[in-house]
Amino acid sequence: MKGTEIEMASTGFWISYLQNGIARKLGRNTDMDRRTCKLETLYPERHYDHKPALYLPGELDKIKAAGFGQPIERMIKIVKGKGLYSNTLARLEVKNAYLTPKYAFSGALRRTFYHKAPSSLMQDFETRDHGTLVSSHVGCNFFGHWLRDDCATYPLAAREAGGTPLVMPIPSWAEQPDYARRFGQDWTPTRPAFFRTLSLYVDHGQNPHKAERFHALRQSLRTHARAEGKTPGGAGMVYLKRGPQSTARTLTNEAEVIALLEKRGCHIHEAESGISQLETAGLDARIMIGVEGSQLSHALYTMRDRGGLLVLQPHDRFFTSHLDWCREMDMEFAFMVGTPDQGGFSMDLEVLARTLEMLDKAVP
Repeated sequence: MKGTEIEMASTGFWISYLQNGIARKLGRNTDMDRRTCKLETLYPERHYDHKPALYLPGELDKIKAAGFGQPIERMIKIVKGKGLYSNTLARLEVKNAYLTPKYAFSGALRRTFYHKAPSSLMQDFETRDHGTLVSSHVGCNFFGHWLRDDCATYPLAAREAGGTPLVMPIPSWAEQPDYARRFGQDWTPTRPAFFRTLSLYVDHGQNPHKAERFHALRQSLRTHARAEGKTPGGAGMVYLKRGPQSTARTLTNEAEVIALLEKRGCHIHEAESGISQLETAGLDARIMIGVEGSQLSHALYTMRDRGGLLVLQPHDRFFTSHLDWCREMDMEFAFMVGTPDQGGFSMDLEVLARTLEMLDKAVP
């Protein structure tokens, strides 16, 4: 009987795969997150204003381009705290869904996960009545989104699943196993399967619902640190240096920036060197600093309550992905913008010192 079920599921997958291919060729929207059988709103979308980010006069004039093709005007509006928008937090329920290492299919609908996961169509599908899936497209491809989004979705999915939820393959990020242990999360990828009902989440926006989960994960990390004899309250300031797996963003005078920070007692932490080192030296740091990028997501869990984040922004890639969670967690967000330099960008050390002083006054 089991062999017959597998054969039937495999046949159904091929039909769904072909339906999706035809729909996409016809230009139809096949996004599973937008067109589903059932959608439950857990927290509604928000349109709101918030306090502005901290920055010195003239910094906005240095911006030459925003990240991911965003209009500069939109980024400036965000840092000024005006006309902000947060997506709906929703649970999706999809009928007759096929899960492969790279995709979820249901009829003509599709959700893509890790781009580099095996894409073989020759799969044997185990049949299950129901599954609850954590993983998102961005969380499977970008470390920062995995840490900020999917790790926060995990406890939500675990409650619904009544145990360990389903997860998809992700890259071999150096610090992923460390966080998984501290959060008590199992990120072993699920095998290909057919689900009569599959639950998924849309959980990218920041809101009080997500902030509660962030606080719980922060507590889990500190509980783990105490169990290992680590006491929060080491360095008051930490510079989160981008690691070797990160996309290159060349701060040409980083050595001078680090020298200035070290004179102020700042601990230098290179991302991908292990969470244990960061816990030992800088857990509950008052201020964290770094070039804009995924490595700043460490601050979400390791910076102290009501701490302050200073982001060094490239002039040609201004982006504010860390501002939303700082606002939701009642943390201060400051930034300064670099100037063009051969091979990258540089930071004005005088502006850096003044911005740090401004942030220092704002953080309790």
